[in-house]
Amino acid sequence: MSTRATLDVSSLSPNATDTRDPVWWGNTLFMTIESMTIALSIATYFYLWRINTEWPPTHALAIHTIKDPVPDLGFATANLIVLLASLVPAILIDRAARRKDATTAFWGQVVLTAIGIGCIVLVCFAFRGLKVSYDENAYGSTVWMILFLHLTYVSVGTIETAIQVLWIFLYGLDENRVSDVTMVAISWYWVIATWAVMYPVVYWTPRLA
Repeated sequence: MSTRATLDVSSLSPNATDTRDPVWWGNTLFMTIESMTIALSIATYFYLWRINTEWPPTHALAIHTIKDPVPDLGFATANLIVLLASLVPAILIDRAARRKDATTAFWGQVVLTAIGIGCIVLVCFAFRGLKVSYDENAYGSTVWMILFLHLTYVSVGTIETAIQVLWIFLYGLDENRVSDVTMVAISWYWVIATWAVMYPVVYWTPRLA
C-alpha cells in the first residue's frame, strides 16, 4: 500500500495579509476598475477641451454667460492638503495592524475617520467653486462627475474606517481584523493618489488653457 506524503502546517497562521489574502485581490481589482472609470472621465475632459475653442466654456445652454468660468482653488486645495496629511495616520494604522498594536490602530483610524469627514465637507463646498451646474454644458457635466467620483470614494473610505473603529472598540484587533485594517490603509492611499490626479486636471488645466 502506497503512503501519501503529508505536510505539517499546524504552525502556520490561519490568516494571511497582502497578496496571500483573497480580500487583497478583491480590493485591488476594485481599485483597478475604479481607476479606469477615473481615466475615462479625465479622457472625456481632455477630449472636450480639444474640441472647444474656449476652455472652460463661458456659455451655458446659450442662456447666460459665465464671466469667470475658471473653478476656485480654495476648498479643493484645502482638501488636497488634508488628504496628503492623512498619509501619516494611514501609514500608522497599516504598520500597527501588522504588528497587532490594537491601540495605535484604533486611534489612528479615529483620526482618519475625522479627516475623512472633514474631506467630505470640503468636497461638498468645492462643488460651488466649479461655477457651473452639472446640467449646463458638457464641461459642467464632466467636472461634476469627476468631483462626484472623488466624493464617493472619500465617503466609502470614511465609512469603512468608521466601521473598523467600532469593531476594534467592541471586539479588539483579532487575527481576522488585521487584514481588514491594512485594506483600509491601502484604500486610503488610493483615494489620496486619485485626488492628486483629479485635482490638477479640474483646477489647473483651465488656468493653462
